[in-house]
Amino acid sequence: MLIGATCINIGEYTKALKSYSLSEKEIPELYGEPEMNLKLSAIYLNIGICYIYLNNFTISEKYLKKGLFQIEGLLGNDIIYRVYFLVNVA
Repeated sequence: MLIGATCINIGEYTKALKSYSLSEKEIPELYGEPEMNLKLSAIYLNIGICYIYLNNFTISEKYLKKGLFQIEGLLGNDIIYRVYFLVNVA
């Protein structure tokens, strides 16, 4: 996940997607719930961000929604609701 975040920071969105894809497969083996759900949600939200930068808004929306669904009911965090609002408004 750290490699993916670093790739996003330097603008290497395709490399970030590859890193997040590998992380997505490893997370269920390493964590139990609810940590697994939080980690997967972070991965999906970051994948969505990568696709925004790659101008593929349809796939981005899919991953942003998937990330929000992954943690539905777990957090009362304000940023979650802001992202949900932005996805539904767009």
